[in-house]
Amino acid sequence: MKILIDTNVLIAAYTSYGVCANIVNYCMKKHQLCTSKFILTELEKQLQKKFNLSEKEAKEFLMCFALKNFVHFLKNPKEYFGNL
Repeated sequence: MKILIDTNVLIAAYTSYGVCANIVNYCMKKHQLCTSKFILTELEKQLQKKFNLSEKEAKEFLMCFALKNFVHFLKNPKEYFGNL
């Protein structure tokens, strides 16, 4: 199953241990994580704004996330998920 995870869930999963972290870990093990340019851009901005990461640090985080989790990038998420 393809799973699209919201930016807020991703941030919560990687900044503290709890329900969001459990959800993301489960999805990584059992399903295919998907994302889009929009979600990654929003995630990068939030990492910089909320956690004072530099642009370089935020981009490195995104690259590590994508490589570690074998994320499938969707050009048009609506093709898979409709209007979210």
